[in-house]
Amino acid sequence: MTVVIFAVGAIITWPILMPIYATGGGKGEGLDMISMSNINQNTSGGKYRYFGSVFAAVLFFGFILALITRESIYYINLRQAFLLSPTYANRISSRTVLFTSVPAPYLDEHKLRKVFGEAVRRVWITGETKEVDEVVEERDKVAFRLEAAEVKLIKLANAERNKAIKAGNANPGDDQPIVAGDAEAGSIVSLISTSHGVTF
Repeated sequence: MTVVIFAVGAIITWPILMPIYATGGGKGEGLDMISMSNINQNTSGGKYRYFGSVFAAVLFFGFILALITRESIYYINLRQAFLLSPTYANRISSRTVLFTSVPAPYLDEHKLRKVFGEAVRRVWITGETKEVDEVVEERDKVAFRLEAAEVKLIKLANAERNKAIKAGNANPGDDQPIVAGDAEAGSIVSLISTSHGVTF
């Protein structure tokens, strides 16, 4: 599409503007001879040469508008054909409409069925979710506190382990996994969390 626009633009502007600029009566040299700066307004009819730029701009802009209109019509027809295809039309999502700004008097299934007729199969009306939102927010806060406490406990346990290794009370290669129900491991965690103020 971009290539077409540039090609048509060159076809419209170059045959019109290059002769007008080249014979503009100015003192331009090189590429300046085919630019607007080469037009000398003091010569006879010099200022009227600018109308060539206006004419070329109108033609080029009109072509772009026509091209956009053509592509829009093509897109609308293609989209309509896709929406009416059996593969898409049988999907539930293609037959579901979401209304986000329904007036309060119409928040009733019977009234909505009267408005839309017998074509409507199911109607779902969302309720007030303020209480659920508050519970979810509180749950997120608790989860974040628990996560922060677990990270703090891990850092403290690692610091205690490093201290024990430096003091010679533990061997770095003797990393034993903590087994669930191990009273000693549980007491260590409890001791670290109590002494360093980690709360769950």
